[in-house]
Amino acid sequence: MKSEPSNPSVCHLFASCGCDLSCSGKQPAWIKERPSLTVEVHPPVGLSGQSRSFRRAHLSPVTLLCFLPLNCLGREAEEAVGAPPCCTSKGLLDIVVDQLTPLQTGSFCSRTSSPHECLRMPSIFSYQSAEVDWCEGNFERSAVIAEYYNTISNVSFFVLSPALLYLNRQYCQKKAVPLYFVSGLLLLVGVFSMYFHMTLSYMGQLLDELSILWTLAVAYSFWYPQAYFPKCIKTRRHFFWLTGITTVISTLMSFIKPTLNAYALNCIAFHLLYLTWRELKKCNDKRVHRMAAVMVMWWALAITSWISDRWLCWLWQAINFPYFHSFWHVLIAMSLLYCCPLVIYFDVSYEMPSFKPKLEYWPSDSWPVVVPYVTLEEPHKQC
Repeated sequence: MKSEPSNPSVCHLFASCGCDLSCSGKQPAWIKERPSLTVEVHPPVGLSGQSRSFRRAHLSPVTLLCFLPLNCLGREAEEAVGAPPCCTSKGLLDIVVDQLTPLQTGSFCSRTSSPHECLRMPSIFSYQSAEVDWCEGNFERSAVIAEYYNTISNVSFFVLSPALLYLNRQYCQKKAVPLYFVSGLLLLVGVFSMYFHMTLSYMGQLLDELSILWTLAVAYSFWYPQAYFPKCIKTRRHFFWLTGITTVISTLMSFIKPTLNAYALNCIAFHLLYLTWRELKKCNDKRVHRMAAVMVMWWALAITSWISDRWLCWLWQAINFPYFHSFWHVLIAMSLLYCCPLVIYFDVSYEMPSFKPKLEYWPSDSWPVVVPYVTLEEPHKQC
């Protein structure tokens, strides 16, 4: 039974393929002017080809048509929909390909490609080619940025990296490599996450997830206490090799089921929390305990936002507030702003016995909201 959408030039095309569709838009010249459409597509069971299942999203019809299964854009469909005048002089597929931009189609689709070749070979750089789509509506506030708030919220990582380097500069003077490496990788996390949410491309998804994996790997390599090394590992150099091999294997495995990568990465946080708990048992400094508590608070708020956006999207869309993943970006950056000085504190205790780590707060202790950092004092006394 075909649906009766309000925009015949676009929606009847879906109905001819058996798609359950509701949409609204403007007429005429929908291809030429690229009007905004609000669409909800549920491909029918057994539909062949690489289909995209869209939640409610604002897209241009050109963008939407590019991700339909190939058999939804045959000549039979074109003849059945009663296409507007701009589509009758040329084949509907030719019109679609002619209007697509490189950003929407990636390197596999160009004006010289045949329509069927273009639609059969989506690029890993194509817009919306990722296996993950977050709750925020797509292209609602920009024709170029898929998830607007999820994209701009990554600015928090651009603030985090230089803040860590500046505030903990005394540590960097004595042991520069670890914090410079980690800060640089955190900056890349922000860049790749911004790219992913701007395009929702498959490549963006992998770069986003793998940059987090490699940041964690580097942090473990430099800062994991030797007291917790496996018995077969005798030196830090051996631990580097173990971490590197494990990370390479994890990187290759991430291509098997990319939708599970984010869950696996979030599980690593529980190991970090366990290590923090063990270290706090050996430390009597109240400032350290307070900083750890604040770090856990920010992390709890962050992971709650992440899970809410992932599993309660229907609720947030119902109240028109699907922005919790953007909160995740800001809150996890705040958690890292407390986590990194905490790790540095313990690293100084273990690896730099000639110094005593001391927690300080910027701008000062009297402020209600402060940012912690580590200074080094002599002589060293056990915490």
